[in-house]
Amino acid sequence: MADSGIQGIQAIQDTQDIQVRLRGALARILDLTVNQRMSVIVDSPPGAGKTELIVSVVWVLALRKKLRVAVVAPRVSQVYDLCRRLGSVGPPLSIQVLLASDRALPTDLSSNPVMLEPVSRARDIDPRARVVVGTVSKFFSALPDFSAGEFELLCCEEAYMSAYKDLAPLLKLGRTVMLVGDPGQLAPLVRVDTGPFESMETKVHWAAPRQLRLSFPWVPVVSLPASRRLCRDTVSIVQPAFYTSLPFVSAAPDATRRISFSAPSSGDAIDRALDLSAEGASIVALLLPGREVSSGGVDLEVATLMAEVATRVLARGAEWTGRRRIEPSHIGVMDAHVAGGASVRRALRALDISTEEVLVDTPERFQGLERLLTVVKHPMSGKRALSAFDLAADRWCVMLTRHLLCCLIIGREGIRETLEAHSHDCGERPLGAEDALWQGWFTHSTLWAELERLGRVVRM
Repeated sequence: MADSGIQGIQAIQDTQDIQVRLRGALARILDLTVNQRMSVIVDSPPGAGKTELIVSVVWVLALRKKLRVAVVAPRVSQVYDLCRRLGSVGPPLSIQVLLASDRALPTDLSSNPVMLEPVSRARDIDPRARVVVGTVSKFFSALPDFSAGEFELLCCEEAYMSAYKDLAPLLKLGRTVMLVGDPGQLAPLVRVDTGPFESMETKVHWAAPRQLRLSFPWVPVVSLPASRRLCRDTVSIVQPAFYTSLPFVSAAPDATRRISFSAPSSGDAIDRALDLSAEGASIVALLLPGREVSSGGVDLEVATLMAEVATRVLARGAEWTGRRRIEPSHIGVMDAHVAGGASVRRALRALDISTEEVLVDTPERFQGLERLLTVVKHPMSGKRALSAFDLAADRWCVMLTRHLLCCLIIGREGIRETLEAHSHDCGERPLGAEDALWQGWFTHSTLWAELERLGRVVRM
């Protein structure tokens, strides 16, 4: 009992220290952007509160300082989420969205009195708008109608998803710039061969914050020190694998990130995996017997198992301990392939689970989202030869960092053997370019070895 009490006191002290460090990082960013009027790059781990940070800075500049602010994001769904958060603070801001003429605001936004009528041209922006929000591409198309320095601050959400070539032209719009993003997750989507650009002094295809740091090394970089979403167990696995240059800890006390089940275990493989999660293992793998699946083919057995795992979670009366019962809408399912996700949806419907509540999608669509529990397909399941798509570390990072309580990895036996047998061709990339394939292999190998070492791999 004495040891338990000491551990409890230590956990409280650790949590308080982490909160102090988070507040210190926020104060530093506010001082740079608001007081010193300096540009800043903010590196954030998953679930550190990037949007909350943006809202805080925008609120101070737009409401307290009465200055105009522009906020951009790579995707329109992210723009809508930013508007929801900005529109919920008080006192209210006057927000206007720069939106394509063939789009309409979602009903919840159009009915919000703080939202001005969206416009498709910069020249039509309402003078009352303190905050103008839009996608990077929409701001780029409207660039000729903007004046240099038109906004006190240009802020980019999920900046590591924007290529430098897309974001750099917009930087002149703000007297200061704040780029906020997660360096471990999805890289910019570039649809051309980037090899010829690797020898250039300015890597126009790189994520904007990376190239900005090279071009302007004096721009301060502030790293957020903790994730509020991920529990300590998850951080201990994903941080060494994906974030070697961004050390961070968990700001979530262990006692607030537990899953429990009201129904007893049957003892089968699915329940053994779930029981591990109830014991505090936040990432657990569940493997079917090994079998090669043709390239581009759908593994119906894996898809069915993913649906069965989600169903079993509900059937056993899963609870976020001390908070709420887990409902279908609290579960997220991810497959990197669209066809695989469609197979999971069919399997869920066959088990009478609503696919309108359980979100089944690709990691690209899950970026920025979170669920209490996630079920994900290992990208190397059923593979003997590994492609660049299979080895991509950023996509795998997204899949393993969307959960608050636990993540269940579904796949086939043979992942370790496939990684060990992989032959890496260093000559595949241009001379001097970073070796993303090797980095992906290293990341996958490191993480899988850790799961096996911890006894987190359950076999059917």
